[in-house]
Amino acid sequence: MAGEVELPLVVRNTPDMTLVISVVNPRQRIKRSPEEVLTDIAEVFSFCNASKSDLAFFPELYTTGYQMSRSKFVEYTVLYEKEKLNSRIADLANRFKVAVLYGYAEYDSQSDKVSNCARFYDPMTRLDFVHSRDDYSSANSIFNRGSNSAPIFTWKYGARIAFGICLETSKVEEVCGKYKDRCDILFSLSTRSNSVIPQPRFIQSQHMFFMHNYYNEHNSDKCLIAEVNLLKLPRFKARDQQELEDKHSANKVSASVKFASKSPEKKKQPVKKAKKRKTNWNF
Repeated sequence: MAGEVELPLVVRNTPDMTLVISVVNPRQRIKRSPEEVLTDIAEVFSFCNASKSDLAFFPELYTTGYQMSRSKFVEYTVLYEKEKLNSRIADLANRFKVAVLYGYAEYDSQSDKVSNCARFYDPMTRLDFVHSRDDYSSANSIFNRGSNSAPIFTWKYGARIAFGICLETSKVEEVCGKYKDRCDILFSLSTRSNSVIPQPRFIQSQHMFFMHNYYNEHNSDKCLIAEVNLLKLPRFKARDQQELEDKHSANKVSASVKFASKSPEKKKQPVKKAKKRKTNWNF
């Protein structure tokens, strides 16, 4: 994409109109118990509180891991649903007061369908959105490629958010071009890297931010901090400038009204000096 800028992933004292994102870049785990998943997420939420992050951003299929057979996906998805894992993740978010975006699998027993899902949940605003992708493909042991469709909603500071699962990261310019007039931040939950985006990062184009996250290839977990200064986007620059102009205009009107309501000054009359009187009082 022309004019791409990789934002620094560092912790700072953030100004107004800046969102702080904890980008969770973990090693891939499979066959975890619900308690193990919740313990790992609680550690991330604790980090979010320490770094004053607004959002914890996990990769695709974080709760289950990716590389399992279809039967194992069914087994663990049924277990997680029985243990109400998604509700317990929301409870954790409520406790730590941090928003979360994570991937998980869902199983529909009636249609025997395993879906690749992503969920955005914010306990402060009570926003709760789920986006799902096509069924698991037994032929090649991966989920079918998702479309570039993503739910769009308004979040903090009026930022328009969209998220999708494994968006076409090889066609970043095309994807961002599709959403540039409709959202300010586009999140893509993925499972592995590619040559186009070699590491989790934000890309700032002229109109929006694009965030891509995936599992790291090392035997360690990483949690990076990314700052999104919305005032770098033209839409927010224009809005900020308009608010300043409106405020300045309101101050001028207020001063004008105050001045107009002031009664004209009267000429000062000379004060007559009082005559001294004799008294019997001694001072």
